[in-house]
Amino acid sequence: MQPGARHKAFDWGRIIIAALAVALFYPAMAFADVDTGDRARSVGQVFCNTFRNSGGLPFLISCISYVVGGWVFIRGAFDLIKRSSDPNTPLRNGILGLIVGAFIVSLPYFVQFLHNTVFGDLASGYRTPTCIGSDGTETKPYVPLDEMLTNFVNNIKDPIMALISIMCIILGAAMIFWNMVRLSKFGTDAKTNALTPILGNLLIGALLVAVGQTLDVSLGTLFGGGMNQANVAKYSSIAYDPGGSFSLDRFNNAMKAVFVFLYIVGALSFVRGFFVLRNALDGQGQATKGQAFTHIIGGTLLVNMPGFIHVIERTMGFQILAP
Repeated sequence: MQPGARHKAFDWGRIIIAALAVALFYPAMAFADVDTGDRARSVGQVFCNTFRNSGGLPFLISCISYVVGGWVFIRGAFDLIKRSSDPNTPLRNGILGLIVGAFIVSLPYFVQFLHNTVFGDLASGYRTPTCIGSDGTETKPYVPLDEMLTNFVNNIKDPIMALISIMCIILGAAMIFWNMVRLSKFGTDAKTNALTPILGNLLIGALLVAVGQTLDVSLGTLFGGGMNQANVAKYSSIAYDPGGSFSLDRFNNAMKAVFVFLYIVGALSFVRGFFVLRNALDGQGQATKGQAFTHIIGGTLLVNMPGFIHVIERTMGFQILAP
């Protein structure tokens, strides 16, 4: 049996279904207040309402970790007691139970520990953006296509990025929690709970919890120091002057909206790459590490697509976009 084969049934689809069930029945979420005190009037506000009402899920994961961690710790203590009367009982079972149980009980601190390990002791915590969904624009009988695209992407960009961040925090914490449970079983069943996938998933969970900083690191790696989400290149106009009375203003407005949409798609692709990497480590499906890094690198390039086009321009010696 391949490492992690028993965990194929534990897929993220079930986690999402469970999260929806919790969102329906968990009181702190079912009766969460909406800051605007009004119904959503735009797609952006729908995303923001979902973002705000998901705030109870990390707390719920922490509560579950207290219960499960306590159980793992007690089981480890009993394994040590059993070891004293039965020398055939592996000593590592009890030691792993005590250590892993303590880490699971202190899950928030352990997540912060992993975060500081990856990003350094001076890491500024989890960058969860503020979600502000506008009311949209006033409706009118005739709206040009470029204006429709601009209104749409400007309305959803910040809310959907905030929603991606909170979902990554929740799923990253869940991934860390689950793999700590798997680590506690390493002593009893080392074949199906291989150490390499577990440690890899713990690292992936830490990167997802701080997905904003992870994306900044990826941008800085590809485009140089100082590059982050706040200063990615912006599209201004195409490097073409038609002359005469012909104007490219509407075209440029539409292209600005397209590049903002590519930013969102790139962020989603970047996050998806880590889940593909997780499946590759666990041997699930046809996922490979190459596919995972293609998603991660490709998503980073999409986030800074105007900057990437400028890099290609300088490399090949031609100009498409205005500087």
